[in-house]
Amino acid sequence: MSNEDSVTRGALSLEWDQGTRIATLRSGADGTPDRATAEAFVAALAAWARRPAHERFGLLVDASSGRHGDSGWRSVWAAFIREHREMSVAIFEANWLQLATVRLFRIGVGLHVRAFPDHAAARDWLLRTIVSCP
Repeated sequence: MSNEDSVTRGALSLEWDQGTRIATLRSGADGTPDRATAEAFVAALAAWARRPAHERFGLLVDASSGRHGDSGWRSVWAAFIREHREMSVAIFEANWLQLATVRLFRIGVGLHVRAFPDHAAARDWLLRTIVSCP
């Protein structure tokens, strides 16, 4: 993976795998995800997902750190999700607050998302979803 396929802001990182069309979002234990970080991540994800245009892609979210983004973080991601209906999201190792936020996103912006207990199950579902959906 080249530096062109990853973005790091503080304890957060987003990495793109063009072969699978899956971006992986990871968070360290420090800091709160904010608007500026979300803007950098969605800009990178939008650019990566355009190669090629209008194909499905996925976001794999490692929620094991327990970090929860602020309102700016959620606002930026909500706008991105509304514009990218071809994206599916799998989240794993989420706490109850993160799961509640995911449910609100699913209802409020129509996010195609599922929560899983571990990385392997989440990635497997995401790969099947990306391949099976038109």
